[in-house]
Amino acid sequence: MCPGVLVRAMRVEIRCYGAVRNAVGEDSVALDLEEGATAGDALDALAARADGDLPADPVAMRDRRHLDRETPLADGDEVNVTGTPMPEG
Repeated sequence: MCPGVLVRAMRVEIRCYGAVRNAVGEDSVALDLEEGATAGDALDALAARADGDLPADPVAMRDRRHLDRETPLADGDEVNVTGTPMPEG
């Protein structure tokens, strides 16, 4: 297997808010990630797109629930990311 080549991929839609949107320069970004990727993997990929200029501890949410970096993602997930905490529920 070649480094950097995805064997199986999933697509995750990232909705960017506040300082994250400013850093990325877009309201929404589609990320192609390896199957089994976590919220942390998505945040790392998003930081790479923003040249590492994301807020120090971005907050990721799916279905109005906070995600920790180890939370697995699935193909088609929509994840909201902001630089400040958002209420759950």
